[in-house]
Amino acid sequence: MQTVRVAGGDVVGGDERDFFVSYTAVDRPWAEWIAWVLEEAGFSVLVQAWDFPPGVNWVAGMDEGVSRSRRTVAVLSANYTRSVYGRAEWRAAWAEDPAGADRRLLAFRVADCERSGLLGQVVSADLFGCSERTARTTVVGAARSAITGTRVKPAVAPLFPPDLRTVPERALFPGGLPDVWNVPARLAAFLGRSDQLALVADSLRADGVVTVVALAGMGGVGKTSLALEYAHQHAGDFDVVWWVDAEQADTVPAQIGELGEALGLPAGAEAAGTLAELRRRGLRWLLVFDNAEDIAAVAPFRPVDRRGRVVVTSRMSGWGGLGAVVEVPTLARSESVTLLSGRVADMDPDTADRIAELLGDLVLAVEQAAAFCEQTAIPPAEFAAMLAERLEDTVELGQVTERAGVTVATLWELSVSRLAVADPAAVELLELLSFCGPQPIPLDLFAGRAKLVGEGALFQVLDDQVSWARTVGALVHFGLAGRDTHTVSVHRLVQATTRRRTSPQRKSVVVATLLRLYRADLPVEIQRSPRGWPRWRDLLPHVLTLVERVSKPARTPDGSDEKTCAKAADLTWLCDRIATYLQEHGRSGEALPMFERALAIAETIYGPGHPVTADCLSNLASVLADLGRVDDVLPMFERALVIAEATYGPHHPEVAARLSSVALALRDLGRVAEVLSMFERALTITEASYGPDHSKTLTIRRNINAVRREIDR
Repeated sequence: MQTVRVAGGDVVGGDERDFFVSYTAVDRPWAEWIAWVLEEAGFSVLVQAWDFPPGVNWVAGMDEGVSRSRRTVAVLSANYTRSVYGRAEWRAAWAEDPAGADRRLLAFRVADCERSGLLGQVVSADLFGCSERTARTTVVGAARSAITGTRVKPAVAPLFPPDLRTVPERALFPGGLPDVWNVPARLAAFLGRSDQLALVADSLRADGVVTVVALAGMGGVGKTSLALEYAHQHAGDFDVVWWVDAEQADTVPAQIGELGEALGLPAGAEAAGTLAELRRRGLRWLLVFDNAEDIAAVAPFRPVDRRGRVVVTSRMSGWGGLGAVVEVPTLARSESVTLLSGRVADMDPDTADRIAELLGDLVLAVEQAAAFCEQTAIPPAEFAAMLAERLEDTVELGQVTERAGVTVATLWELSVSRLAVADPAAVELLELLSFCGPQPIPLDLFAGRAKLVGEGALFQVLDDQVSWARTVGALVHFGLAGRDTHTVSVHRLVQATTRRRTSPQRKSVVVATLLRLYRADLPVEIQRSPRGWPRWRDLLPHVLTLVERVSKPARTPDGSDEKTCAKAADLTWLCDRIATYLQEHGRSGEALPMFERALAIAETIYGPGHPVTADCLSNLASVLADLGRVDDVLPMFERALVIAEATYGPHHPEVAARLSSVALALRDLGRVAEVLSMFERALTITEASYGPDHSKTLTIRRNINAVRREIDR
């Protein structure tokens, strides 16, 4: 082999070449692809991208290359026709064979462009607007015809075994799709996900060892659209891309058999034979298993060579054993707002933000919402209000074009049905979690409290550590919940659809169970008791969510309805304690409606003269005093006093406490003369009950002295 000497270095392989590829920098991908196809077909090629290493004087090298190549291939585009150097290169070839008898100049158009002047007299072939197979046949046929002077038209493009190829991989056909391809169309408006796309691409890079990537996440989060986008963006990296609907595992072998037919194998080819054919032909292939639930159905297709790649989308967990796992999160809020604002006329950013928040940024739900607003022309603000008030009823509204028949309402039905068979206790747990808030829920609210959850499947697992861990794990595995060390969380739309499918009778049981659990868990002492505040802070969003979903009892039980009485008692206690916690933390305005609700339930269930009613009256009066509504305070304290006297008699310590409250209310009203008699009655009872030196007795004495000083002034 001779070596071509050029200024700045050597051009390796100086023997005369069959073809010199002339191109401009913009068209380098096309030039490399053409050079690759020609060398793969057995021709020798000189191309700047491969033959002139850094440091070479490329102008001198190109001049030497043109002179030492039998023919020139011009890669035609609008940029090439304007290139000074490109013009010099093709004109040199044309000058040696102006009549074209020896076919010294081959012209391949890679874009629709004009061929002016002498270049217009050369017959060209178009490589754009066709499949890669057709373009490859065109290039090889033209090259053979140029050399032999005969017409060459092979029936099938020849495929060489990998170990006989000069180069281990083919160059990419710019902008084309693989010859074997059944991937659905990409979404009309794919949004965001750049980080996840980059993770998938980096994991499956050609020189990497990872051959399987699982896109994991809850239903409706956008795993399928992400896989579609990856397949379309990287179509040129593969010779074969095949999409498999893997939700029903028993249909996978037949779909792989269809791939075998597309490769030319006989109908009914087994999966193993299809994979063997891919390896035998040295093809680069990508299989996408969409919505796979059975790891065993995918595992046999894990590539055994470096040419295959697999992408899986799944709601299920546990794919780490096959390869890399990319968690697909909900949309970023800005992406949700962009999607809604771009689709719905008159959707202002604030309303879009509110809708996105209510839908938890779940991409399917956001697309459904956009579709419903488009289809019905409902004002966006009205739709947002409807979501806030009736989320369970709106999850079925709107149809997404790319997912016909699939809504948020139906999305998790199959998963829940399968979960009910695999772990009934997990379904009972999901029902409880669905009546909580969307924030993380402490797992120790449930663990070890089997006696409080009834006699169902959950009762069997709560007191056993292994069984409990398996039940929580089942929710995570089926993509219905997420877990960290101490908490579990359920997306608000999974909660909404679960509530939607729960019968009224079961809802009543779930609510009663949660009321018992909260009452057993939450600290009773709140006022001036900061030790219990962290637990209240953690559970407050959940207890508020629950009490908002419970309607006021409609009647007073006759005493035989123990379940109704117990539920009402728990609800009354919970409303009162919530209000007390809010009041203690300076949130008296929020505490007021809770105290009012506690009183209303107590009056309905226990009656107007019950001690529980008296407690509720007293607590409500105290928050009214905080809010400055002094005129409303005294009647409530007086009612509580009457109830205490009727219940305990006139000399009970509870009566003394109520007398002191009435006295303080009178004092706030400026009725000082009446205050003294109330405190004196309270002092007599307290001294008799606790003794003259007890703290309660001393407190009343101080109040009496203060009142006397006021009277004296």
